[in-house]
Amino acid sequence: MKPAPAQNRSGAVHRRREVCVTEKLLKKHGASFRQVMYATRDGRRTVLHLENGQTVETFLPIKRILAEAPAGLFACVNKGVILSLGHIASTEGNEYVMTDGSRFRCRARQKALTPAAVGRAHAGRWEDWEKYAVLDEFPLAFCVIELVFDGAGHGIDFIFRYCNKEMEALEGKRIGEMIDRSFYEVFENGDKKWLVAYADVALNGVKRTIESYSPEIDADLKIYCYQPKPNFCACTLVRLQNAE
Repeated sequence: MKPAPAQNRSGAVHRRREVCVTEKLLKKHGASFRQVMYATRDGRRTVLHLENGQTVETFLPIKRILAEAPAGLFACVNKGVILSLGHIASTEGNEYVMTDGSRFRCRARQKALTPAAVGRAHAGRWEDWEKYAVLDEFPLAFCVIELVFDGAGHGIDFIFRYCNKEMEALEGKRIGEMIDRSFYEVFENGDKKWLVAYADVALNGVKRTIESYSPEIDADLKIYCYQPKPNFCACTLVRLQNAE
């Protein structure tokens, strides 16, 4: 029989805080979630690779570790592989290059777009624009971005296909400066960490909630993402207010 929940004098039930097993394991090794660069499966074990070069082995499944980690810190890019967004140095084709030089291939196999196809995409207004026009006056920043590969298969990038007026206010860029332009063209020093999370949504159809600092606008953001159609990621962005 399960023990009855503890009660205080007023009869209210105290729920026991669920133990974060991964956090306890990392603390045992003097580490935290943010010091994990990536985690991989090795047979029946999961290996956590830390930024100091050490590894921590556990029988916990990848799915459990991802569920216990802070929202938006990791992305699952292949079966049995999760990467820390903050430890991705660059992307090359459909590979992610980590700060320690390790490379991981994205699980989704997508054919690279030719330069001509990219040119056609820029030639006119996105065909689905009118579907989102109802969100023009939406009180939260909202955008739809498309995942593309260049003709040589180098460097995944995103193109803004729709932005509402609040997106313009949040990013400090006019809508005309963003639409049909690459994310890294609009934000030349944009952080590569956004690629992994958005690619996971656009390619694999998962829903994600990301909480992270955006150096592009010097603000903490909470971003709700979903896939409106294959190769696209729709995002609602909320600026988080820092506690005084």
